[in-house]
Amino acid sequence: MKKTLLLFCGIAAAMFAKGQANVPNSWDCAGSFPTGYTEYEVNAANSYTSSPYYLSAPAAYKIDRVNEYLKIAVNDVAGPITFHVRGTGSAPWQGTFKVQESADSTVWTDMNVYAGAAIDATAWATHTETPLSTSRYFRFILTTKVSGYNVGLDDIEIAVPAAGPAQEIAASFSIINIPNNGDLYVSSAVGTPNVTSINLENLGTVNALNVTSPITITGPAAGDFVLGAFPATIPALSNAPINYTFTPSVAGTRSAIMTIPNDDADENPFIIHLKGIGGSYASEPTTSATSMVFSNVKSYRMDVAWTASDADGYLVLRKIGGPVIDLPVDGTEYDKGQGIGSSKVFYVGAGTNFTSQEVIANTDYYYAVFPYNASGPYINYKQTSALSNHQMSSNGNIATYYSAIDTSTSTFLTSLTSLINNHIQIFYSNYENYIIANYLTRDTVLDKMVMNCDYSGQLKQYSPPFDFTITNSSREHRMASSWMPTFGVDPNHQDRYAYSDMYNLAYTNQNDVNLRRSNHAFGTVDTTKGSFLLAKWGTNTKGYDVFEPRSDFRGDVARALFYMSTCYHNADNKFSAGTAVVNSWAWNDLLVAASFGDTAWHLASKEDQCLMKEWATLDPPSNEEIARNDYIASVQNNRNPFIDHPEWVDLIDFNTMTKSRTACTGGNIGINEASLMIPTDVYPNPATSLLNIDFSMDKIVDLTFDLRDISGKVIYTSTAKASVGNNHKEINTTKLAAGVYMLFINGDGYKSVQKVVIQ
Repeated sequence: MKKTLLLFCGIAAAMFAKGQANVPNSWDCAGSFPTGYTEYEVNAANSYTSSPYYLSAPAAYKIDRVNEYLKIAVNDVAGPITFHVRGTGSAPWQGTFKVQESADSTVWTDMNVYAGAAIDATAWATHTETPLSTSRYFRFILTTKVSGYNVGLDDIEIAVPAAGPAQEIAASFSIINIPNNGDLYVSSAVGTPNVTSINLENLGTVNALNVTSPITITGPAAGDFVLGAFPATIPALSNAPINYTFTPSVAGTRSAIMTIPNDDADENPFIIHLKGIGGSYASEPTTSATSMVFSNVKSYRMDVAWTASDADGYLVLRKIGGPVIDLPVDGTEYDKGQGIGSSKVFYVGAGTNFTSQEVIANTDYYYAVFPYNASGPYINYKQTSALSNHQMSSNGNIATYYSAIDTSTSTFLTSLTSLINNHIQIFYSNYENYIIANYLTRDTVLDKMVMNCDYSGQLKQYSPPFDFTITNSSREHRMASSWMPTFGVDPNHQDRYAYSDMYNLAYTNQNDVNLRRSNHAFGTVDTTKGSFLLAKWGTNTKGYDVFEPRSDFRGDVARALFYMSTCYHNADNKFSAGTAVVNSWAWNDLLVAASFGDTAWHLASKEDQCLMKEWATLDPPSNEEIARNDYIASVQNNRNPFIDHPEWVDLIDFNTMTKSRTACTGGNIGINEASLMIPTDVYPNPATSLLNIDFSMDKIVDLTFDLRDISGKVIYTSTAKASVGNNHKEINTTKLAAGVYMLFINGDGYKSVQKVVIQ
């Protein structure tokens, strides 16, 4: 929760603007949104974090899709609004950018329209707009979007209106402005008087401000507030006190309304909502929230909503795998991302819905909603009868994506390439917006974010906005850039689809990990030269320099390498909307340039596809990898088939990019040694009570059937003697928990690996 500003004066406190910005205010468009600032984003969270696309470090706000906007809500009359804008793309800039105002956030009026060259595409420009005195909402919106042309927004300032000769009412407590219809909190022990003084001001430079009739205090607890002396007239540029005494008759929240009739042209009457607190805390909400529902449930995200109670706001706790049993403590405000016992705070605010981004596949999430009243030291939670519910995330949204793929045909590989090569390019420079801001990051305390580095497992914490340099981070190519056919021979190499493919990029520590990996092959380190947490580098048994990531990311690495060769082998590798090139991505043909102090070498000579297949088998797709696959598919519009069908890696010889079941037969390759694929059909998949396994053998073999969960733990095992020809086996799944499993069939050099979903 953003801390509401509290000013203590004896035992009184002022608390204003729960959802609106005070006037004046400013924001440098970096870090978390200030009070009153909100956004509408079509897709990813947006910021520019590299020069020259910010005016003041470390960031500028980025608007890059039609009808995206930044909105500001203020609690009083606003003066001139100054802001700085720069267009991206070549000059002249193209599109339409508007600055709008509204009295109610429903009906919007243009303050100014900046079209075409009115936005400078070469440098930052300063603009100032003067709003109507009735406007309380302002927004910056891109109404016409042209591809390649965005808007950067930085250093926004909203000033107080310029003083004029006419009378102008204002009020404050201590040094804090009280807006018209604002709240003023005071507290006192039950039965103990507390005298409070409000400063009434006349900002006019000539005319006197007149209180045209007696000030009144009305409302449900008006009897606890006794009005004292107040002025009848306040000269220009002067002030005078309004005194009242609060004596709470009972504990809890005591509410009343102070009405100040006056001759200000646009703020008559001036109203202050008096919020008295008898004792330590506000009154507890009397009812719980109701009807928690889930929507847009994905393997990587879900929306949570509920029906409001009589509360000022709601705190939502989440726990994985079991009901929330933890409780918030009265008088304590919590930040989103903060832990309470075994639960975590996922929402704090007055709304009744939020999007949970911190989600992985096949996981049961439990939520509990606690209504509260007031904030700061007065906050009081309803700790009983909390609304609770739970939702299982998706197990992967494959749908009919592979319906045209037949693994038994000679065209299997070319058909698969054609399917996954047809996708949208997300630029390498947009990794921050799409993968980091919109997928990887998780909330933690003090308005910070946290995420894990893929290779080493390092926990990275940062204060938004994210910056690669400040956080010592990189987006690393698993299929190294220098391994790609266009490296060194194509001026558009870094703009081509393969270079920016999100399935190939890993989030890493730059200096301690990425520089060490360089463009070395992945492999098993025999002689260690260095390490960082769970990653290490050195030489393998053949003396080659290799890099070895943490064990639970090795399968992810292998599946990315297999994906890249399959997606781009003898297929289009375009740049933006430009010319495609067609190259062989067979590992025998990928000549790695001597750009890192090594001699040129063919990829297959150092990157052992059989070891990579072993890694893929020992580290099957995890719930996190399934979720990332689904998320990237949602923005890039294709899938990594080796995550959805991990058994397919054994159907392809990646050295030659041909269909082959025997690419890794023979040799000292561990799990894949002298292995032959077993033609296998598993159904129904997903299964509910019974899993059928049909397979064909060319000789009599004793086979072992292992069903493992995502962590690799064996959940079920049995043996059977297979006969020559068609065979059938059944597994009872009624006692298995819902989720994703891997079925391993092994025996006498034969094997099969199948993904199985249990519902």
